[in-house]
Amino acid sequence: MVLAAVELPLVEVGPVAFREVGVVEHQAAILVEDRIVAVPQGLDCPLLIQAAVGLPLVDGSTTAVREGGVLQDRRAWLSWRGLGDDPTVPSSAEGEKNEGRRSAMSSRDGPGFTGGLREASAAAARELALGRTQVALGHLVTLSAASPDDTELALRVGALQAWFGQDKEFADTCRRALDFATGTSDPPTAERTAKLCCLRPTQDKTRLGSALALARKAVDLGKNHNWLPWFQMALGMAEYRSGHFAEADAALIAAATGGKDNPRAVGTSAFYRAMSLFRQGKEKEALQLTIEAASEMKPLPKDEKNPLADEAGHDDLIVWMAYKEARALIKGEPAPAPAQPSRN
Repeated sequence: MVLAAVELPLVEVGPVAFREVGVVEHQAAILVEDRIVAVPQGLDCPLLIQAAVGLPLVDGSTTAVREGGVLQDRRAWLSWRGLGDDPTVPSSAEGEKNEGRRSAMSSRDGPGFTGGLREASAAAARELALGRTQVALGHLVTLSAASPDDTELALRVGALQAWFGQDKEFADTCRRALDFATGTSDPPTAERTAKLCCLRPTQDKTRLGSALALARKAVDLGKNHNWLPWFQMALGMAEYRSGHFAEADAALIAAATGGKDNPRAVGTSAFYRAMSLFRQGKEKEALQLTIEAASEMKPLPKDEKNPLADEAGHDDLIVWMAYKEARALIKGEPAPAPAQPSRN
């Protein structure tokens, strides 16, 4: 069944996905090995089927599977823990409006996507579904290194490496991203790379200089882009890391204003601005801003070894890391956002 399904083309007529495997009433669902499985939308089907094999089915409250494998409910989804995010909130990457329905792997399925990479994709998806994020990260690194043009994946990988304190591996990811982004004229590519390189403090002047140049390019070239607030946030992060605190303030205020409907953009901008204010001797203002932003952010993960549970995404990791850094710097010890139990 799996081998047959891998070769089947996607049918994009109405809501039907795969007639050959059984009529499905949700375009992201498919039958694999006698299971109804659902896969994040936006992926090429051969890759997503390969990745879906072996993952458990999570039933929605009204899910019904008829004889013959016909899915009747749109709410039957795999437990893609760690791949989730708020589908109503735009993220910083082009085409990332529904991050919760995208895989952490590359969506490419071309000649360069070998069997070994497909195995890494499947392994990453399985480990994330089981909550073994650090194990999954190893596979994601393999995928990212093989696809340097997938800057969205590089940002996810870098955010996880920074979260787990993998400094050497994080530096390698930054280097690969900078190598690819050299000379880019694409604002999202410049923004993602700059933001990636600013996730952690560093004494690497070359990295900082390159990140700042890319962030400025993203803002300059993306003045009319829908993701301008994200570009401004990356610029604020890069200016802060470079010690340009007044410039950081201006960019971060613009990001929070323009992205006021996106809590992740607002939260990250607030924490970086709080650190900038503190560096300028405005301790009380910095502390107050940190406390206010912490009260509004998504709760910290209950299990820090599985930070992508509860539909968290890499943008949440970036907010949380900014919060932790601001709290440690300001030393006012604002109460952390309460962790919520996993919905497993």
